Amino acid sequence: MERKYRLREDDTIVVEGMRLSRIEALVDFADVKAGDLGGYVADEHRLSHEGDAWVYDRAQVRKGARVTGDAIVKDDAKVTGWAHVYGKAQVGGSAIIYGDARVYENARVEYHAMVYQGIVRGNAIVGGYATIDAIVQGEARVQGSAKVNGWAVVEGHALVEGHAEIDGRARVGGDEVVGGDTVIFVPWDG
Repeated sequence: MERKYRLREDDTIVVEGMRLSRIEALVDFADVKAGDLGGYVADEHRLSHEGDAWVYDRAQVRKGARVTGDAIVKDDAKVTGWAHVYGKAQVGGSAIIYGDARVYENARVEYHAMVYQGIVRGNAIVGGYATIDAIVQGEARVQGSAKVNGWAVVEGHALVEGHAEIDGRARVGGDEVVGGDTVIFVPWDG
């Protein structure tokens, strides 16, 4: 396997006691040219040398997190813990992906959104200040300061926005729009 980047040992930052090295492309791929500088990674196990995966700008991939396939992490985004971003997924803005979170297929997580232990997949988009600890899939969008927790699922073409909270075993799908201060909770035994 050909290496597509190297760690610049003379260009590092320390975050939460962990040293991260800036990456430098060794070959041309996707929109990256040999010599381009990328973001910061903890080690070469955090960003795959296969596919077109890349960490841009000031983005960080820390601890046991991984970015593989053709996934992109950019801007000031952070992927940490044991999170995995793969497929053609994109994480940008100041988004944080952590815990055992998975972001994959063509999903996007952007702005100030946080995904912890959750799954964002398909063509789903999570943005704003939304927090996800559940499943967002299909063409669904979660934005604003919305929260999706527990075993909840947001799918189809659903939109969850504002300060809405979806929790427990709740499912929001189809073309449903949930906004404002709405709380949808289905108990675990319900």
